[in-house]
Amino acid sequence: AIAEAPEYEVVTYRAGSRGPQALAELAGKLGLHSLGFESIHLPYAIWREITSGLPAGLDLRPVDGVVDELRIIKDPDELACLQAAVDVLDRCLADVLGRLEPGLTERHVARMIELYLIEHADGPSFPSIVASGHHASVPHAVPSERRIAEGEPLKLDIGARVSGYCSDMTRTVCLGPSHDPRLVEV
Repeated sequence: AIAEAPEYEVVTYRAGSRGPQALAELAGKLGLHSLGFESIHLPYAIWREITSGLPAGLDLRPVDGVVDELRIIKDPDELACLQAAVDVLDRCLADVLGRLEPGLTERHVARMIELYLIEHADGPSFPSIVASGHHASVPHAVPSERRIAEGEPLKLDIGARVSGYCSDMTRTVCLGPSHDPRLVEV
């Protein structure tokens, strides 16, 4: 938080303390009369926990999109980080596609991707999805020990993180020519 928002005071809370309790304590300590929260991102159970500990008379107000609106427009440095995350992911895909061969497992390919991103970026932005054959039709498939066969579809849903900014890419490829005319058409 200090690195990402150096112009703000970062308030920490002790280990074992819960965030909502710490927020309520801080609001009381600061003597706040009104406190806004991003209503689209705050689950009801956490809202209820926060409100139960707030000082009497404090007005907890829902605000919509304040942070989201601030994040929509990127400055040149942010755009450069986003482009770097895209570029390293493009290089990762090219590297992995160049090393694919029949018989590798989905998990092996996922590890190849994640190792590349650990070595060339700040790591993956989410767990890689590598799914082959009929498994490729599962939207959020988890890589398995299934061996990739020649001519079948291989879905790669991967992302890279660079300086806190993330890229995301989904590609479906075949290892060699497909044996399925419908797949070739698609």
